[in-house]
Amino acid sequence: MRDRTFRRVLMWDPHPLARGQQRFWSNLQRVQTLSWRVSTSYSGISEAAQSLRKVSALVRAGSPARDAWLQVGEGEEGVPYGVASIVLKQAGEHARMVTAACAVSYELGAPLSEVLDALAQNFDDIESIQKARRVAGAGPALSAKILNLLPLLALLAVFIMGINPFPVLVDGGVGSLCAVVGLSFLGAGRWVSLRLIRRSSRQWEEGTQEDIAIIAELVIAALDSGVSIPRALECIGRSAEIEELVRVASCLTLGVRWDRAWEGCSEGIARIAGILREAWVRGASVDHQLHALAEASRDQRLTDARAGAEELGVKLVVPLGLLMLPAFIFLGVAPVLLTMARNSF
Repeated sequence: MRDRTFRRVLMWDPHPLARGQQRFWSNLQRVQTLSWRVSTSYSGISEAAQSLRKVSALVRAGSPARDAWLQVGEGEEGVPYGVASIVLKQAGEHARMVTAACAVSYELGAPLSEVLDALAQNFDDIESIQKARRVAGAGPALSAKILNLLPLLALLAVFIMGINPFPVLVDGGVGSLCAVVGLSFLGAGRWVSLRLIRRSSRQWEEGTQEDIAIIAELVIAALDSGVSIPRALECIGRSAEIEELVRVASCLTLGVRWDRAWEGCSEGIARIAGILREAWVRGASVDHQLHALAEASRDQRLTDARAGAEELGVKLVVPLGLLMLPAFIFLGVAPVLLTMARNSF
């Protein structure tokens, strides 16, 4: 019993020098990942998928992994497993998942080509979700732009018809008052529409940090390589910077009960825990269930994106109606009536 306890402490409580070295490389990797996220747009995710498939094909053909990565791009100091830095830049906020996939292969023995193919497929699904999100959100955004331009278009329309309302707007009297009030409503409508659109965009992006679908696929690859559940969770959590998985792996290794070890985890991680419980308690194969969870996670993101776009359209109706209608009246109708009244007299 003492020997077993000593081994557990040795595994999870390394020497201070080793702990400091691990912290240094972890911080360096985190800084580089943050810089890649800032400088990368979502369009690079498809390029990352293509690069991963190229590396996978080269590995299947017999090339060493490091040589395969060099065919895609050069690596940088501090980037583990020889991964090409260009791939991490293309992956953006999902760069840590590329590192985690390589860790599952290098440390746990999973076939690198299969892991990269699964990751590339997930990147393709992410790109499809992002495209659907942009398409779904384009309608409400276009409607808001049209409503914002409507008062100005009304002024141009009456000017083309032969009525010049612009002198009335700068006469310093009632016309100027109408211009000030109308522009105030117009600016408020523009501000409200931009704020609602940006808030909805942030809500659509929530939950992407976990990448539940990719985590599930990595767990499948790790377990298929023959390692234990705690070892698989520790490797994925450490390489992907998911502290929840590292904590759970440590608790399970130290003998903490299953339910107690997963307490406090996020909803997505808890869903993975519910599936892995069968493997932990009964030794059942959970590959099919994890695949289904990954697919359901991707479908849920797509559904949430479309629902969010529809909700945004509804949210824009009332505030824009209350703000743009007065702006249209003060800028598009009142100046025309004042101009016609002055011309009549």
